[in-house]
Amino acid sequence: MRLIPLGFLVVALAGCQLLGGRKTNSGWVVLEKTTGVECGFWPKQEKDLAVNELMLARGAKRGILSAGIKRDGSPNHYYLPFDDEVELEPETMIPLKLGRNAVLLGGAHAGGKPIVDVAFNVLDKAGVEKSTFEVRNAKDNLVRFKGELLPTSVVSGSVTTIGDVQWLVVKREDGDFGVARVGLTKEKFDLQVVPNLAFKDKPVILAAPGGKEGLALGREGTDQTRPFTVRKLGADGRAGNPVSIDLKVDNGVESWDAVQYGTGYNIAYVDGDSLIGQAELKVAGFNWKDDAVNTGWSKGVILKDVHVSDPVFLATSKGLQVMTLNWVDDESTIARYGVAAGSLGKPVYSGIFPKGSRIVEAFNGNDPSESFVIMRHKDDSSWSFKLCRL
Repeated sequence: MRLIPLGFLVVALAGCQLLGGRKTNSGWVVLEKTTGVECGFWPKQEKDLAVNELMLARGAKRGILSAGIKRDGSPNHYYLPFDDEVELEPETMIPLKLGRNAVLLGGAHAGGKPIVDVAFNVLDKAGVEKSTFEVRNAKDNLVRFKGELLPTSVVSGSVTTIGDVQWLVVKREDGDFGVARVGLTKEKFDLQVVPNLAFKDKPVILAAPGGKEGLALGREGTDQTRPFTVRKLGADGRAGNPVSIDLKVDNGVESWDAVQYGTGYNIAYVDGDSLIGQAELKVAGFNWKDDAVNTGWSKGVILKDVHVSDPVFLATSKGLQVMTLNWVDDESTIARYGVAAGSLGKPVYSGIFPKGSRIVEAFNGNDPSESFVIMRHKDDSSWSFKLCRL
């Protein structure tokens, strides 16, 4: 009897596709069109109980950050250098000694070294909770910068790196989202909290034309049929007034995403309620010039009798794609739509995933021809994460 190598078996099973053919529970015909994916589970150290979150650290060299808890109830945080492999080994994980009050926001590269961005919830002299911010080296825990963040505690956050600037989006204790600018120049790090700016819905931060400033896309419009807006985020850390994007929403925005691609921008949103199978995926292109939005084109795909997750953009070596995780009954698959020349292509389906799955991140590897996703689903009472090559 020929033995199957253990590593191959793990990857095959993790990819949710059985050796020797496919076996599905739902009978959903779309699953017969899926292409295979190669997946591996996120590893755990022996002392760790659960992983609560994974996030990608972008830059010249990719890395993956994790946050969870140990078996004794204390938090754990790790940095794992990513080498375009989905079979990950626990011994390659670098522990981040951040402490109990740390909120991991993200990471990048600065000065040729991987860094992590962390918020800390602390008490001031009057006993009132506030938050501070630190940039640390991932490999030796050296604190490279520290500053005051918000006069309130931070629940979660994310990081967008544009050149030598990072834009932080942090969820405050009151549920609103604030924005801060972090300069990463070699001579000096600096932190500027954008004043008088709060979003009810998490914004997406993109590079403004020229790359020296940012754009904050959000849902600030008072007209719910045209809720999307753009604000310029200046190099001085201040925000301009919101400018409406002329995109019509018919039945409410369920979820959305945006991306800069080439010289323009794209936005994707689910219009309607996919949980009852009545929604439409809409994708549009627009430009930003002279502090004004110029809407170009818009295309839609009816999502009939199918549930979908949040749309996620990915600029691949073959062009721009927007992905949704579509599901019926207990199984799901990634639908990948090509976006080009003002058009939206027919979907290509990748992988078969269990009930409750979600695309956490979609990104290119260190080799730009390789595309990956981080997937999450509930396994009993805790999250299970997988890294998949598409």
